[in-house]
Amino acid sequence: MSKRKVIGFYTDEKKRKRPITAKKGKAKLGVPKKTLFFPPKSKKWSEIIRIDTPEGAKYSTKILLEEFEKAKTRSKKRRLKRYAVLAMNRAEVISQNKRVSPKERADAKKVVKIYKEAIERMKIE
Repeated sequence: MSKRKVIGFYTDEKKRKRPITAKKGKAKLGVPKKTLFFPPKSKKWSEIIRIDTPEGAKYSTKILLEEFEKAKTRSKKRRLKRYAVLAMNRAEVISQNKRVSPKERADAKKVVKIYKEAIERMKIE
């Protein structure tokens, strides 16, 4: 049984019809394809996590840290820490973007600092 799925066809230089294949399996929602801004996996956390203002970031990290402390499984702790790291990385990209206003870049730098402090407090053992 082949683990590849035909997703289309093309014609080669000898005018033969050839298949375009891809690996079979579930579509992976929220998995990056060489971009940092991909769709969220969790609707709940996408509504909680904020990078637009430092106040929103403080609120988000407070909730993340509370959930991290309550988490019983390592996988949930990893997931929460990953959400914080992604938020920090996205804010860092915004802080370096020259097309964004200086005030927004300064806010993004504060957001990076807030998330970095939260990540340092998230120790997975």
